[in-house]
Amino acid sequence: MDLKGLPVGPAQMRLSLTVTTAPTTYKGKAIPGTVLEPAMVSIPVNLTPPANFPVLGSRVDFGQAEGVPSLFANLGASGAGCVWLPAAQELKVVASPAAIGKSAITMGKAVSADSCISITSGEQLPLNYTAENAGNGSINGTVTLMISPDGEPDKAMPVDVAFTASLAKPLNTTNFILALIVALVLGPGIPLVLLYLAKWLVAKIPGSSLSAELIPITVAYGQVERDGVPFALRPTDLVQLLPIDPGGVRSLSVAGVNFKARTGRSPLGTGYVSVDSPNRVGISSAYPGADSTGTQARLPLAIHNNWVLLRDRGTDPQSGYVLILAGGDISATRRQNIEDDIKRRLPEMLGRLNEAAAEPVLEAAMAGGGSDSGTGGFAQGQTPDAGAFGGGFGGFTQQAPAPAAGGFGGFGSETTSGGQPQGEPNQGNAPQQGFGSVNQGFGQDTAQGFGSANQGFGQGTPDGWAVPPAPEPQGADVPGPEDTAPPAPYNPWGPPTS
Repeated sequence: MDLKGLPVGPAQMRLSLTVTTAPTTYKGKAIPGTVLEPAMVSIPVNLTPPANFPVLGSRVDFGQAEGVPSLFANLGASGAGCVWLPAAQELKVVASPAAIGKSAITMGKAVSADSCISITSGEQLPLNYTAENAGNGSINGTVTLMISPDGEPDKAMPVDVAFTASLAKPLNTTNFILALIVALVLGPGIPLVLLYLAKWLVAKIPGSSLSAELIPITVAYGQVERDGVPFALRPTDLVQLLPIDPGGVRSLSVAGVNFKARTGRSPLGTGYVSVDSPNRVGISSAYPGADSTGTQARLPLAIHNNWVLLRDRGTDPQSGYVLILAGGDISATRRQNIEDDIKRRLPEMLGRLNEAAAEPVLEAAMAGGGSDSGTGGFAQGQTPDAGAFGGGFGGFTQQAPAPAAGGFGGFGSETTSGGQPQGEPNQGNAPQQGFGSVNQGFGQDTAQGFGSANQGFGQGTPDGWAVPPAPEPQGADVPGPEDTAPPAPYNPWGPPTS
């Protein structure tokens, strides 16, 4: 094999084998052999220079550079001779990043035969790779070096050496942070936006027929009253239908009360309807009833067949309004269920609303008005010497100036005669049958009073319990303590003892 004229360095030796079958005869006729497809094989070889030339390595790796590259590497060499890299030598680039400009490899000052690097054995040749601009990617190619025997530059021959380098642009901190923020926002942000959009599209008050009624109410003794009587729906209630778009609406106004559909903060779940009435607090019959403050009512999107309790700020905490929202096709049974629900739950809900609004709550037992008979109420003394309940049970009095306090009163009517002993039934409306007359109430001016100067509770008599006085003739003077005979023993919790 003649290798003259081949370059020094790695090479491929290809072998080809062509096979032809032997000829034959058939029925006296000669048949030539068949030529088969050639078989080829490639064998890598390394062509070395003559014995008096140095031997260079076949490949050099400059490593990785960030930014504008300037990389250094050593090329192994063996044997003896002279090596240099011509200054005008251009690289044979196979692949490289874009826009890196011109690349070059130098070997110090060894740019000609006169300045070559003379090696003896096991030397390392320093190489430097540079490029004009930074890039991202790898550059691959070959560089041609010249070798010759020592002192015989005229016998110089070229040697191709493969090279490679990995280039990377420096990280732009600003662009990186912006890209990271965009990725973090758009990554989970796009699905969240789609969820919010879908939730907003369906957050509407349904467009089915709706009727409403705003009814003033009062809570007294734990019961809901309407116009002074127990609460009940009337035939004229819930007969007027409200105009509403069949496709649903996002806001609605009913009797000065505004309803607005909202999506809420979470992208999951369903929306809700906020109820807003100027200068009013409210709570609804649907869970959770109100917002986090407890004073603004909240309803589901399907507001039909629900009701809202409203109360003006700064007014009587036992009075308010109930706004009933019923479907246009509500049945009698459903109507009755709403009425029963209002009567059962409204007192407790009004208490919760008053507590959330930080306003006082009147007890049911204190809600009545004072009178001469019955239970509950505040009474005001009618005469200078009458500062009592006037027959009321419970409550407080405003007492006019009086010289003395009266006796133990209770249920009954106004009379000047003694009361029926406690424990016996009252027979009708006769004055003498009442338990606790004016002259026998708490704080009355009477000789038979509770804590009076003569007949008080544990005062004035040996037994301490006062006996109701006998009826006095019309116009007769009321006897003083010194004129009253000692009473017989009296038991206020049962019939008189015999």
